[in-house]
Amino acid sequence: HQLRHAFCSHALMQGIDPRTVQKWMGHRDLKTTLRYAHVSPDHEKTAIQRLTYTVREEDRKYAVEIA
Repeated sequence: HQLRHAFCSHALMQGIDPRTVQKWMGHRDLKTTLRYAHVSPDHEKTAIQRLTYTVREEDRKYAVEIA
């Protein structure tokens, strides 16, 4: 059972489409697949950094358009 949780979590953290993981896991409902998913602290930190970078880039584009 732990292996299923680990497999699902790693697959989703690698960017594999949740519907594909759902099929591989044999789940009828996507909610079940998402319950198996656990995000590592490092992965969460990386996602936040990517989002912050994207927001900053959008701010720069907006500032250039105003000027």
